[in-house]
Amino acid sequence: MTRLAESIKSLNESSYVLIVIALGVVVYASLSVVLPSPVNVMEVRNLVTAKECVVDGNCLSTTMNGLTRVRKPPLPSWVAAAMMSLSGETNSVYPPRIPSIFLTALFGVFVYFLSKLWLDGLRSFTSAVIVLTSYVILNEGWRAAWDIYTLTFAAGGLWLMCAALFKDKPPVAWLMASGVLWGLAFLSKWHFTVYAVLTPFLAALFFSKLKTGFKWKYLPVIGTVALATGLSWPVYMYFVNPESFSFVDETAAVSMREFGRTVYYYALFPFMAFPWTFLVFGTFASWFSGESRRILLSEDERERMSFFLLWFAFALVLLTIEPSKKLRYAMPLVMPAALFVSVFSGALERGGIASAPPLIRAFWKAHVFSISILALFIVVMSVLAVFLLDMPSYLPIAAAPLAYISYRVMRHKYSVIEVNLCAAVMVALVCFVLAVAGGSLFGGRIDEIRASGDMVSRLSAGYDKLYLFVNDTRAAWAVRRTAYEVEPVGIRIEKFPALILVEENSMHHLIPWAKERGISHKETYNFLYDPRGERALLLRLTKE
Repeated sequence: MTRLAESIKSLNESSYVLIVIALGVVVYASLSVVLPSPVNVMEVRNLVTAKECVVDGNCLSTTMNGLTRVRKPPLPSWVAAAMMSLSGETNSVYPPRIPSIFLTALFGVFVYFLSKLWLDGLRSFTSAVIVLTSYVILNEGWRAAWDIYTLTFAAGGLWLMCAALFKDKPPVAWLMASGVLWGLAFLSKWHFTVYAVLTPFLAALFFSKLKTGFKWKYLPVIGTVALATGLSWPVYMYFVNPESFSFVDETAAVSMREFGRTVYYYALFPFMAFPWTFLVFGTFASWFSGESRRILLSEDERERMSFFLLWFAFALVLLTIEPSKKLRYAMPLVMPAALFVSVFSGALERGGIASAPPLIRAFWKAHVFSISILALFIVVMSVLAVFLLDMPSYLPIAAAPLAYISYRVMRHKYSVIEVNLCAAVMVALVCFVLAVAGGSLFGGRIDEIRASGDMVSRLSAGYDKLYLFVNDTRAAWAVRRTAYEVEPVGIRIEKFPALILVEENSMHHLIPWAKERGISHKETYNFLYDPRGERALLLRLTKE
């Protein structure tokens, strides 16, 4: 074992937690703030809702583009509205993204403490590092997906629930806190984490030997507190505006016909967990090969591995039978995967790579090779970018530590602790390098978007309302004005001439729509609204 590996192994709990927090903050600050990811439709809808909380005072009865919005839960929008109020800026995406950075770091901390219920400090630390550096979490962090709210609260609720219910006398405060966190998870994405996290976890625990000592009879206490917290806002909205709940049947119908991906979509999860892909495959190989399981795992490790794999399997089945399939819906799979990979890594460290069965050694070598090659690839590409894309000369300097990471991994390829630490550091450095590169690539476009938004705001200042065609919400956000949807909600244009925002790729839908209604249109301004170069049109509508 190297000196670095020994130092990591000797750290205390506080040190592990601080490293997890630092890793989460550095990585996700680079992704969601430094690197300006294109604002996606889901984020914009929440930002518009948050802005109208601040500007129009629609905090309890949330709205989007002036219409009551109960289709999505309000908590992320409330947090974004609070950040807008604190920063005094309602037209920037950056203040609302800041809470996601710290929530992701907190997610890692919760996973660490959840793992500590069954694993030692080092393996728990490994679990936390894995969840923070897996591709599916990184991608959604870069896209600023607000699913991290519900996942973080669910992880915290799960940890406190287990910490309480495995005690002889569960502390009331822990039961209450767990219920509140599950309620907050519900207010962040309705029932999603109850379905994809809690249900498979309890099912796996029920069929596992680890259920010994679990106080099932106290679950209704947590459930009651969770329902009281999570249903508080929907119940309020039902009494204030019952008509707004007509979306329920429509949503069920849409989910059955939309996102028609193959049932095998989540079978690709090992690749979604990169750079831990080959360790996931190695874990499966060690478990389903009786000889490997017997050689590699102790009896206690087999019990824990069985539980974590069962949790993963139940979650995979539930997500597979759900008609809507998206990459971010795979995020709950990361928790059980991180735990069973940690058990697998710990067994490799204890027994030694050389004594592992041939198939397990092959997966480990693939893991080492993938980390080393990716690190070198980023270094080479950063050098080429300076000459071919006129990127700043400091980009290769920022990427240079990755060359050392590659060297270190190949030199100490039999130290499981060190290789896994290098993988995590590599992810952090790659995120930083991409942030530097992205800032250089998109910097000019960000200025152009800002200028475009100012111009459209001036052009539309004399109009009572700015209309929005279909769901082109991102274009409306870029011009920093509330826009009222024409379709499919069905708001009628009350006064002509009128101004309407249309994404350039939606014009083929607008032309027949306008012709059917006897409306003529003329382009007033063509502007950029996305760092990737997507454009929108400001049209002046008149009645023929």
